[in-house]
Amino acid sequence: METAAFEYFERAPLIHVDMSEAIKRGRAKVLYAGSDGVLLHNEKKGNYLLSSVSYRAAAKLCELIEGDCVVVRGEGAKEAVQSELGFELGKPCFQCAYLKTERLAVEREEDIRPLRREHIEEVLKHYRLVGEPAYIEGRIDAGEMFGLFDRATGGLMGFAGLHDDGSGGMLEIFPEYRRRGLGLQLERYLVNFQLDKGYVPYGHIYVDNEQSLNLQRKLGMEISAETLNWAFIGR
Repeated sequence: METAAFEYFERAPLIHVDMSEAIKRGRAKVLYAGSDGVLLHNEKKGNYLLSSVSYRAAAKLCELIEGDCVVVRGEGAKEAVQSELGFELGKPCFQCAYLKTERLAVEREEDIRPLRREHIEEVLKHYRLVGEPAYIEGRIDAGEMFGLFDRATGGLMGFAGLHDDGSGGMLEIFPEYRRRGLGLQLERYLVNFQLDKGYVPYGHIYVDNEQSLNLQRKLGMEISAETLNWAFIGR
């Protein structure tokens, strides 16, 4: 079924980067793939990824969804997860992806290194979107969170990393260090980290987060015209 899934993704590669990368990185299993849609299941994270050409096709795939979270694209599919499953759509996101193969120049690369568990409390002071210590601990233990450290004091100035679904982000520069271009350097480092692993770097950006969208453009990311939504039960 993977071949059929990739054939489907080729119709609109950018909006499906998260799905194609989930398969390539071994993060998701293909539950269905055909000319009318694709449904993936990330068994470790527990969420689903859905795309379809119509409401009717999506409604059929909704019968296979048993969890409480799905990342959905396509207007028919968005309507179906709401009507058929009672899911509520989160804020719409653009999908961005670095589709080149060239590594990026990183200033202060020698000051960027993996975070350790001793940094969890400091991360949680500044990172508001995901506040669970266990989640941050898991990202650190996976070796997928990186900090930029002050050369003079050794203190942490900011961080970035990969979410457990493979998307890049988790970017935060501490207030006293902002407006120095440090966020761009961390993002460039994160792009190179993924390229070295053979990944296509990608992320989900809220459509109203113009600051983050501008940062992605500076990185050379392409941004989808379509949107996707994380959808949940009971939100």
